[in-house]
Amino acid sequence: MSTRRYVLANAVILFIVAASLYDVLRDEEHWPFSQYPMFNRVTSSRDLKWLRLYGVTQDGQESALIRYSDVFPFDQSRLSKALGSIAARPGAVAELRAALANCLERHERQRRMGLQPGPPLAGLRLYEVRWALDPRAANVDRPDSRRLLAEVSR
Repeated sequence: MSTRRYVLANAVILFIVAASLYDVLRDEEHWPFSQYPMFNRVTSSRDLKWLRLYGVTQDGQESALIRYSDVFPFDQSRLSKALGSIAARPGAVAELRAALANCLERHERQRRMGLQPGPPLAGLRLYEVRWALDPRAANVDRPDSRRLLAEVSR
């Protein structure tokens, strides 16, 4: 192997190792160098906590926004992670409300375009919901508890 190829191969290996270490030490995720947080923790808890958006109609009825089209362009896990990272910051209540207002505006725009079924939403509420895990998932539609984190209205 030539010296040039040897140096280049070692530089590539060093870059991959350094980028991976950076993500591990900073607890960040930059694919493909991430520590894959979905798989790097072991939990013994029988509870699941999750952030979930609920739409509020004019008459005060709440419904969970769980379909992909409800939170487009996000999906449930990415939206929950994004809102959770905002909520975890000290004093970020205004930022969290701004994010919810953006979600509400986007949802209503899609509804007016005919891409979203259902009645107009008067507001959104973000809850931290908790389930005691059931092997048969019999309680999937009924969280055991909900804690209101933020809400916005039109």
